[in-house]
Amino acid sequence: MTKGSQGFAVWAWWGIFLWAGLVTSHAEAQRTKPSPPTSRPASSSHVDVFCPEWDPKACRLWRQCRHDQKDNCAALGRLYERGYRVKQNLFQARRYYRKACRLNSGFGCTGLSELYHYGRGVAKNYPLSLQLAQKACRLKYGRGCNSLGAFYYFGYGVTKSIPKAQQLALKACKYGYGKGCRNVGWLYAKGKGVKVDFVKARTFYLRACLLSYGRACTDLAGLYEAGKGVPKDAAKAQYFYKKAFKLSQRTCRNGERYGCYNLAITYAKGKGGVKQDYAKANVYYQKACRLDHGLSCYYKGNNLALGRGTVRDYVQARRYFNKACRLQHAKSCLRVGLLFESGKGGRRNYSKSQILFQQSCNLNHGPGCSHLARLFTRGKGVVRDYGDARYFYRRACSFKHGLACYQLGLLFSVGAGGDRDCKKAMTFFRKACRYGLKAACVQTCQ
Repeated sequence: MTKGSQGFAVWAWWGIFLWAGLVTSHAEAQRTKPSPPTSRPASSSHVDVFCPEWDPKACRLWRQCRHDQKDNCAALGRLYERGYRVKQNLFQARRYYRKACRLNSGFGCTGLSELYHYGRGVAKNYPLSLQLAQKACRLKYGRGCNSLGAFYYFGYGVTKSIPKAQQLALKACKYGYGKGCRNVGWLYAKGKGVKVDFVKARTFYLRACLLSYGRACTDLAGLYEAGKGVPKDAAKAQYFYKKAFKLSQRTCRNGERYGCYNLAITYAKGKGGVKQDYAKANVYYQKACRLDHGLSCYYKGNNLALGRGTVRDYVQARRYFNKACRLQHAKSCLRVGLLFESGKGGRRNYSKSQILFQQSCNLNHGPGCSHLARLFTRGKGVVRDYGDARYFYRRACSFKHGLACYQLGLLFSVGAGGDRDCKKAMTFFRKACRYGLKAACVQTCQ
């Protein structure tokens, strides 16, 4: 081996030695280097799910509801129920109300109770609706107590009891629900279950008005205007009318049916510096009716039937009266029944009018029972039966309907539908007179 080749061999061996050392040191470094934490797959609860709605407020409520914030679930249910900021969807409304109620939200239980009460997106179920309202009231939710009071006031699925209804309205007022305070004031103003007391009525109307319930401000203005329970004061009346108008505008914009109804009443009566305008009143009646306010549907139908603020249209009047009737407004059942009987707005149908009069009577409306009895005396749509006529006239008379008492007295005086009995006839004539029918005051039976 030459000297040059020996030098090359030495350098080759040194190169191999250095390369082996570098490899060994790198492997050692890799062994001693701490391994990075392994990333765990995100659980389903952390996966970002896109909001199904475009509206920012609805999306915010939706995300908060996903984290079991109960009152936000109920608020989302209300948006879906009323079609405010989102497309109306009663199935989704029920879903979110139910979730909120299971999380012990009085707001959610009350909303769900109303869906079952009116049969909105579900079959009507008074017992379940009552249970949900009771739960809401136990949770100290004022609107729930007020809804429960309505069950006792109208006798829906329970024995009718105005004192019990008043007690629950008082409880609602105590929990800060303005409409509850207004209802207590209204009971005192009308003498329902209590003595008429305008001073107490004013106290509760004022409390409700301070709780931003516009209708109560209107009622309070009426007391100052008429001088009932307070000295007459036109300036205060004007002040409360204007306050009611502003509150109602705000609540109506937020999809609150009572606010829209109060705006309609303000335009219809021309109060609080607002010029009387039946056309505008009809706009707000229609808006409140879409939000399932039965009385607004009735007034809209009535204005259509009378041509007030609009072209007279009996076809549309039937439609609005029908909706109000479905929402348990007894007078609307009677009015649409009369349209079917007269043939206004469609074909004459005595059988349909008989069914509608029966519905009105079942809702404890005296004139409805009286018109049903009239059909039985004349044999229109039913077999003539004076016995049934007596029964329904007697029921109408029990609701202080003077004409029904008078007609019942006539049936007893001639012996139609049973034995002739002048003593009973005179009893009913006196009742009719007491209820304001002057012709009955001079009626005799011999």
